[in-house]
This record gives sequence, structure tokens and C-alpha cells, in this order.
Amino acid sequence: MRTRRGRMAAGVRFAALLAFLTLLIGSAIVVGQAGVEAVRGPAGTSLVDGYWVGRLPATPIGVGLALGGSTVIAVAGMGAAVLGAGWVVRLLCALLLTPVVLWWAGAALLAGVGACCGPPPPFDPITAAYSNPAAALALVTVPALLIGLLVWLFRRPDPVVDRSVVDQFRTVSGA
Repeated sequence: MRTRRGRMAAGVRFAALLAFLTLLIGSAIVVGQAGVEAVRGPAGTSLVDGYWVGRLPATPIGVGLALGGSTVIAVAGMGAAVLGAGWVVRLLCALLLTPVVLWWAGAALLAGVGACCGPPPPFDPITAAYSNPAAALALVTVPALLIGLLVWLFRRPDPVVDRSVVDQFRTVSGA
């Protein structure tokens, strides 16, 4: 039987695992779509050229899944570190969470930039990640994967209630 903290840590780790699968699916969609465009394009078209074609709806869906999965990995991994890891892992995860927060803050601040006529466009993180994939990869995805790896490798064993103590209490109390 796990303690409440152990169940919460396991739930947060499970959320991070689902987010990792979401990241993999999104990345596969983006790479697959870029590959299709590279094959369909003129001779000499690279995978990067295929990415910049960015056909709808596959590319934004893939970018959104990859960005969302990365963000959830970072946040859930930090939560798992707080609930079930040592202080060194907590500190490293907090340091790795900093670029993720900075990317989101920067993407939100640049939401209205570039509009020449009419109202500024609304905040769209998928467009921000698609427009600058190197920054999204370096500031969100890589730190998120490192947080997930740290939490997975250096997690504490889930605390388990000692059954002999529970049985002893039942015997004494007559329950």
C-alpha cells in the first residue's frame, strides 16, 4: 500500500510518460510530413525544406503535440521531482525548467509583433514554435527531456506502508 505522496508521485510520473508519448507522436508527424514533402518536391529537396512547406493540418498538429508534450513533461517532471526525488535532482530540474518558462514568456510577449495592418494577431504558441523551431527545440524540448530523464533515473522508491505494523495494530485492536 502506497502513501498518499507516493501515489501522487506515481500519478505525476504517469502524466509525464503520457506526455512523452505525445511528444513522440508529434515529432513523428512533423518528421513524416517533412519527409513526404521532401520526396514529393523537386530533386534535391531536403527534410528541412519539407518542414518549411508546412502543409495543413498535419504540420501544426505535429508541432502542437510536440510542444504540448514537451511542456507537460517539464511541468510534470518538476512535480515528480518535488514529490519523489532528492534535493540535487530538484535543483537541477528547477534550473532546467527556467528555459521552458522563458520560452513561453518570450513567445507570449512576441504575440503581437509583425502585424502591419489591423489588430495584432493573438498569441499562438504553435506558430511561435513552427517559426523558430531551433529555439523551441533548444529551450523547451531538450530541457523537458532532460528533466524527464533526471526524474526517471534518480527517483526514490515509492514509500510503502509496512504491513506488519498494520497487522499488529489490527491484532491489538481486535479489528
